[in-house]
Amino acid sequence: MRSDALNEHTIEDVMTRKVCFLPPDASVSEAARYMWQARIHRLLVLEDGQLRGILSMSDAARVLATEG
Repeated sequence: MRSDALNEHTIEDVMTRKVCFLPPDASVSEAARYMWQARIHRLLVLEDGQLRGILSMSDAARVLATEG
């Protein structure tokens, strides 16, 4: 019988441990450069240690596509 791999692991087993973040007043250009250099697709937005949102690479691309 095949095991259920998703039930055999916890989130802690598979999560990314390096937390990448910028403050909300960082530019989209700075965030995109950071994500590209860190080879990540999502970036936490933190202010005073509080999560304010998550910026994705597609969010940054949308700015380029609409502001072009």
